[in-house]
Amino acid sequence: MSRHGSYLALPLCALALTSCTIGEVEQEQNSAAPSSSTTASPTTAQQSPELTALPGTAVALADATGTHTAGDLSEAVGAGPAWSTSKVPLAVAALRAFPEDAQVAENVRTALTASDNEAAAFLWEALGTPEEAGAAVEAVLREGGDDHTRVETRKVRPEFSAFGQTHWAVADQAAFATALPDVKGAQPVLEAMGQVIPEQSYGLGTIEGMRFKGGWGPGVDGAYTARQMGVLSTPCGVKGAALVARPQGGTYEEAQALLTQAAEELAPHLRCS
Repeated sequence: MSRHGSYLALPLCALALTSCTIGEVEQEQNSAAPSSSTTASPTTAQQSPELTALPGTAVALADATGTHTAGDLSEAVGAGPAWSTSKVPLAVAALRAFPEDAQVAENVRTALTASDNEAAAFLWEALGTPEEAGAAVEAVLREGGDDHTRVETRKVRPEFSAFGQTHWAVADQAAFATALPDVKGAQPVLEAMGQVIPEQSYGLGTIEGMRFKGGWGPGVDGAYTARQMGVLSTPCGVKGAALVARPQGGTYEEAQALLTQAAEELAPHLRCS
């Protein structure tokens, strides 16, 4: 991808939404990372009669009760390429392999806060061959309760990273996000997900308290898809979310706007009842 993608704070269950355009979002960076003792299982994913999705979007919400989905869950939208959201498990894998390496730590920070592709490529290559790197990232996914996703190790589209073309269903991604606070080595990753640059803080970045990572890129037809995963700590437990938007117009800017609309639709479901 040629652009970058994510951010956080933690005011209990208050979900303050702000309108978001590129470069206009200021967010707190010092909130404690979420902690969790319950893992939502992606195998319980089901279409929710309450959760709704706008046209051209897919949404998943996971918590201790399970994982709920709505919208277009096909490979064209809700089960398509992860793009830069795949940098989250990649970063965890790299920190596990090199826990004392300052250069790895810095590349993790840059890959997550600014979605820097060179930083992510450094992490991927540091893990060994593509097959070794894929296995390391997949191990992180399995520990986070995602038993389905297979990390792509081939450059199926030469202009993009292999791992970014991993197909990651929103249900599995939301469940993984919920489990992330309990995944070994994830705390620095969660901290970085709370410090995403303003230009990328649309969508889930408009929800106060959300730690998140975004990703985006064009399909073979040139139309952009944008997606985000996030984790929110609330008094009623940790909640994980995944959103995907593929706007009819096909531009990145439209995808940003559609993700923000989808986040507004999702916000009431994040509140404690």
